[in-house]
Amino acid sequence: MLDALSSLWQFVADVMHNPRVAAACAAMIVSILFGRWRETLLVGFLAYCFIPIFIANPIYPMPKEWASGAGATMAVMGVHGIQARIEQLDFKFLITAVMDRIKGKK
Repeated sequence: MLDALSSLWQFVADVMHNPRVAAACAAMIVSILFGRWRETLLVGFLAYCFIPIFIANPIYPMPKEWASGAGATMAVMGVHGIQARIEQLDFKFLITAVMDRIKGKK
């Protein structure tokens, strides 16, 4: 059992060495802990895509070790906003607005 746990620990440590994966995993875990199942993959994807912007920032670069914390913070700040946008999205209004723009109406 000890060998299996040490192998699992080594695998997780190797995977989390990549800052993009660490940020995405942290964001997804925080999203799940908040009970926002619908946004879990979206928040993880956004953290995975946007974490290089913070790490490669030429003015104030973030250390790679902080990636999981930044991903979790992105989830905390973004989960509620994403949930509100999903709940208030009115598809009928959206389609009507797009069709009006295509027809040239304002």
